[in-house]
Amino acid sequence: LTGLLGGLLRWVVMASFTGYGMMMIGQSLHALSFAAAHLGTMYFIRRMVPLEIRNRAQGLYSALSGGILMSTAAWASGRFYAAVGGQAYYAMAVVSVASLVLTVLVLRFSPRVREAGAA
Repeated sequence: LTGLLGGLLRWVVMASFTGYGMMMIGQSLHALSFAAAHLGTMYFIRRMVPLEIRNRAQGLYSALSGGILMSTAAWASGRFYAAVGGQAYYAMAVVSVASLVLTVLVLRFSPRVREAGAA
């Protein structure tokens, strides 16, 4: 949740301000959004995935998030940014909001996830 909120804040700052100082703040929020999301994902895998397939789960996460999804998003974002400029960051904020909503729903409605989080 911290990573998603950090991402949301980052994208809104990046879309709303064009000054160098605010852009530096927005870019530095990447450390919060990435680190918190990555640590949260590793914790989730540790708590939810059986030990015998945990390494595969981490490898799949790495391949998807750092490879397939990242390269696709970078390609699409470049084209979108070329078309609408800095307003493209608002689309990224929407992705953060959608991810936040999905995360809250999983936390609320999955007894297994709630149980793992309480331990």
